[in-house]
Amino acid sequence: MELNKLKFGVILSQDCDLNQDYNSREFLKTVKKDETTLNDKMIPSILICPAYPAEQLRLGTHLASINMPMTKISSAKKTPWRKIIQNETPRYHFLGESEEFEIPELVLDFKRYYSLSREYLYKIYSKCYLVSLSELYREDLTNRFHHYHSRIGLP
Repeated sequence: MELNKLKFGVILSQDCDLNQDYNSREFLKTVKKDETTLNDKMIPSILICPAYPAEQLRLGTHLASINMPMTKISSAKKTPWRKIIQNETPRYHFLGESEEFEIPELVLDFKRYYSLSREYLYKIYSKCYLVSLSELYREDLTNRFHHYHSRIGLP
């Protein structure tokens, strides 16, 4: 499975949903077992999108570890790749590198996303979390993801 080999990923579930889920579950810890509680604010799974090192995605080798060769996009100076790094290609989202956190340039491929159980993700969160995107970048990323998936596909 690809997720076993995943080094980077971005959680795409909305912050407000994650916050309501967390608060609801914390509240449940404080109430008596016989009290009636509503669970409508809880979410069973969290949406995550793998983030691939940009150069590996450009070369089509980002899934080589699971024997899935992909199409090489173009040389770094040609238009298709430049459109990806300028976030002008709807399928991909480019994230610049962060030297401070030792994160390379990354690209999200909106054709690849997963839903992970909330319990699993919360269990590994403290070992895996590196950094958060600022609100402005998070909003742009989630809008682009949802726009890509709301398009009308033609055969």
